[in-house]
Order: sequence, then structure tokens, then C-alpha cells
Amino acid sequence: MLTLHCLEFEMEATTRLGLYEHSGTALRAALYATLSRHFCPAPPGTRASLDPNHQTYCPACWLLAREEPESTRGKDVPRALALRPPVRTPTDLQPGTRWRFGLTLFGAQAASLFPYLVVATALMGETGVGRPVQNGQRGRALLRRVWALNPYTEMRQLLVTEGSKLVEAPELAVTQGDVDAAAARLAAQARGQGNRVNVNFLTPTRLVDGEMLAHSPVFITLFERALGRLRQLTHWYADGETLPVDVERLLPLADEVRLLVDETQWVDLHSPSRQKHYATPIGGFTGQATYTSEHWEQLLPWLLWGQVTQVGKNTVKGNGWYEVA
Repeated sequence: MLTLHCLEFEMEATTRLGLYEHSGTALRAALYATLSRHFCPAPPGTRASLDPNHQTYCPACWLLAREEPESTRGKDVPRALALRPPVRTPTDLQPGTRWRFGLTLFGAQAASLFPYLVVATALMGETGVGRPVQNGQRGRALLRRVWALNPYTEMRQLLVTEGSKLVEAPELAVTQGDVDAAAARLAAQARGQGNRVNVNFLTPTRLVDGEMLAHSPVFITLFERALGRLRQLTHWYADGETLPVDVERLLPLADEVRLLVDETQWVDLHSPSRQKHYATPIGGFTGQATYTSEHWEQLLPWLLWGQVTQVGKNTVKGNGWYEVA
């Protein structure tokens, strides 16, 4: 089964620091630029032409810019990490204010590259991060602590301690057993509240149904995209294993789930691209949706996997992060 590590990074602003309301794109860009600048041996634009195997040994490109010609998705494969941007965090931070963001690593190789991410995050903070706030300059921050965490057991492993240069390897992983136990608790809770389950979309969630963009959180679309993403991640980052799931049995059950209350709203976002010379739309819906079903015991495990993998487009930029309650 796929090995999955949820990490949380704590930063402290050392100057006034501005965060965007939806800061995933900016954080991903800053992290990738720092990784490339310090750890990629090839100049930008020449990597594939100089060495077709470049991405197999470059931590920056393997984590954030991997391509595979034989992928069924085209050249791009699902990235080996997803980003969880700051939420419920002020966008204007004064010196001394601490803030957090998360990364989720998929597979053993991604976990082995964790030290590169620690160094890159520290350098990113020293260089400047977020939106320009003073004289066109981005604010600076220090990396204080890093944890591995399991959202389903509430366990934490301290990996980087404040004031120490030692980096522990992440050992605390999310397992199928953890997901199943959490799903059983939620299913019992749902039975006590009229078979209702709430899904809170914390960051813009951009789902495609067929070739159409989904502007509302229809459950079957959410469920199909969560299953599809988990299958892709399992294929690429679990040594080619297949996901042990009976899709033909589950999809009809998911199709029966009713959307009772839709309190989501659409957020228009665009991601600038230096290579394409235009901004790509990456907006999606945020907010809470309430669903009802008589089959939560079968459906919730896969919905909870989607919670930690994130779902839909642009998860590497922080999109598609939701919580089930």
C-alpha cells in the first residue's frame, strides 16, 4: 500500500510578511525555485536535453517537475507531494508571528528526500516569501520546527527542533488501519445524526467531470476523483501496486449519495507561468457541503484517503484540501 507522510512546517516571520489569501501557488513557486537554485545541477530549459535521466537523480525535478513519456496522463505524472497552505491565518504578519503550512509526501523515495525540503524551506524563508509588502520586497521568515503528523490518530513526531540543526527521518505514516478506524468512528457518528456527513473544502477544489468543470460539490464526482488520484499515486509511488478497491461496487453507492446542503462558493484564481507567458485558471469551490447516505461504512475509507492525498487539479499548489466531519 502507498506510504504517506503528512508534514507540518512552522515558520516565524522576522520582518513584516504578507500571505496571499490563497497562498498555495506562491509557496509552491518559492519552494520549487529554491530547490532548483540550490540542488538542481542543470540550467533551466536544458535539463531534459542534457540528460534524459535527469529527473531520476535531481531532487527538485523529481519532487516538483517530474515527467514520464509513458504516463497515461500524458508526460506529467502526479507529483510526489501535495501542499497544504496556511488557512485561518492572517494575511499580514508582524515580526515574531508564527505560521504553518504542510506538505504530504507520497512513497518511500519522496520521504527519503525530506532533508532537501527542510533545507529548501529554511532558505526560502531567508530569501523572502509571500506577497511583496515593503518597497516591493517579500517578507522573511525562519524555519522553527517540523513535525510528521497523523490526522487520524492525532500522533505527532518532532523532526526538526527549534535551535537544532539535526533532522530526524519521518517515521510516522498514515496507514490503511488508521484510515479504516477513523472511517468507522465517522460512520458511527453519521448514524447518530441522520446519516449526515460534512465535508469542509478548505482550499479551492477544482474537479472535472468528463470534460466539464464541476462548479458544485456533487459527491459522485468528488468520490471518483479521490479514487482515481489514489490509484494513480499507488501506481507511481507504491512500486507499481494496484489499489485494492472494488470500483464497480463502490461507484453505484457513491452515486446514491445526496447533497443536502451546499454552502460552497466558487473562488476564481489564476497561476502565472513564465514558460507559457499567461496565467492558468486554477480556481475551485470552497466551503462546506453536507451529504447523506446509508452506505458510509463502505464509502468513508476512500473519502478519508482523499482528505490526505487532496483531490482534483493543482494539489501541488495547495488545491483540493478538504476535511470530513
